[in-house]
Amino acid sequence: MRNITTSKTTLIVLLLMSLSFFTACGGGDNNYDGENGLINTSTSDDAFASMQSNVFAKNANDLNMNLNAMTTLLDGYDGNLSTEDIEDIQTAFVDIMREWKSVQATYIAGDYNSSLIDTPQLIDFFNTGKNADIASDIDKALSSSNSIEASLITNSAKSITALEYLVFGEQSSTTDLVTAMNISDKRRIETIKIVTNNIKGYTTTISNFYTNDTQFIADETEALNTLVNALVDSAYKLKEQRIGEAAGLVVKFKDDANATRLEYYKSKKSLDAMRAILTAHNEIMGEQSYENFGSFAADNGASTIVSNIRGNINTALSLVNEFSTPIEDNISPTSVDSKVELLYNEMVILQENYFSSLIASLSLTAEIIEADGD
Repeated sequence: MRNITTSKTTLIVLLLMSLSFFTACGGGDNNYDGENGLINTSTSDDAFASMQSNVFAKNANDLNMNLNAMTTLLDGYDGNLSTEDIEDIQTAFVDIMREWKSVQATYIAGDYNSSLIDTPQLIDFFNTGKNADIASDIDKALSSSNSIEASLITNSAKSITALEYLVFGEQSSTTDLVTAMNISDKRRIETIKIVTNNIKGYTTTISNFYTNDTQFIADETEALNTLVNALVDSAYKLKEQRIGEAAGLVVKFKDDANATRLEYYKSKKSLDAMRAILTAHNEIMGEQSYENFGSFAADNGASTIVSNIRGNINTALSLVNEFSTPIEDNISPTSVDSKVELLYNEMVILQENYFSSLIASLSLTAEIIEADGD
């Protein structure tokens, strides 16, 4: 299976040429010319400012609010935690995780601020650090006589990946988690607080960037470039790493299905993550009350591609919502639910419509480079 992440230069050339192509075919209002590019600059400015406000900054701010809510929740526990308390903590984690997936799926901050390039990798260790055993690292920290801060010696032990294990264990029962949260002077709760605050330190820098940045709306070409890269990369990883690897649908794990490869196997919340990612794509490309990349591209001649992409996203969301049980329960070495493959196939088409179908329609050959990890 070929990799589909492309160089920035290639992506922007393809996007601009595709808009030109569809305009020439009568799909738009001839807003593109061979010399000046996309000349509907007022639409461009409105769309990019709108996305910065309604998607990038909003999702980052919501993520911070959810992290603050987790801290407030944990600070309110004086006595031993009950079953209801554990469930509240788990709900708070899912809220954090969903917002993080929304931020991650459309992450462009690193393209404009070099200090933010590696921030997602410091927050989320899914599919990175192949030899890292985060659960083991956390268990060692919990059993250590040293301070919690001194015991959390790796970045991965202070990530959202670690937070999942702290809150859910290895698909642990609520009864077992009640015991785990209350022993050793609630050391696990204190560890959750520290990890939450560590994540919040990173997400605050992201939120501040999106709130104050002026670069994104200042350069139309770079903005288009950055957006396409983010969407292509996110679609690829959802298809390949978050669905295909677990379901045994990719070359690396062909016919070797294993649910433990799912992103949130320990909490059985992988579908929630997929839904959040697809929702973020819909915020950028779908029909919304605000201007976005979808409306901008449609207004500039690419309405057919936009319509196809919107259909892919809606179909994928519908498939995610069809599962009546966690996707973790629908993948085993001997059986994979047909909906999983349907979802994978829909993501293949979405990936093509984001990138490869543009190439085919214009008979172009793109420069294709190795896709990096999360």
